[in-house]
Amino acid sequence: LLSAMVGFSFSKRFELPGFGDPRYFIPSIPFLLVLGTAMMALSYFLFDRYFFEISPLSYPKEVLYLISLPFKGAFSEEIILRLCLVTLSVGLLKSKGAGVVLVSTLASLFTIKYFHFFGIEFGFNYLFITQVLLSFSANLFLGYIFVTRGLLYSMSLKFLFGIKYVIVSWAMG
Repeated sequence: LLSAMVGFSFSKRFELPGFGDPRYFIPSIPFLLVLGTAMMALSYFLFDRYFFEISPLSYPKEVLYLISLPFKGAFSEEIILRLCLVTLSVGLLKSKGAGVVLVSTLASLFTIKYFHFFGIEFGFNYLFITQVLLSFSANLFLGYIFVTRGLLYSMSLKFLFGIKYVIVSWAMG
């Protein structure tokens, strides 16, 4: 709630679209579906199919939890990372691009800490490099979408990207 208040309070001041314009959202749905599918496929082929072998529990079997993952990412992560942190970073750095890069870097570092927290250690290898690069790239792209189109668009892409957990769990589990 605090993240949403901060983001909505400062987005206009820093010339950000905030929530975004719903009038333009409906016509963009086919394009967002293509982008979301491309993000899922890229993540699966570069990372998830290998990571599943190391940590199958990262792809839950519990149906309700599995279904909730795309919603969790779309709502909580986008509100915290994009609406709050990107908005604040843009204001502090006086640059949309620099704000997006800063938050993308932080999110990538959070990914590394996530693996350590859950005891997943795979050293400096293909999976580590791929995960850091994918995390940074996805966050950079979602941040760009947020600063150009708004939260509604980045939330939609994050939701579509989150469906990968459902697909990977179903296909490989």
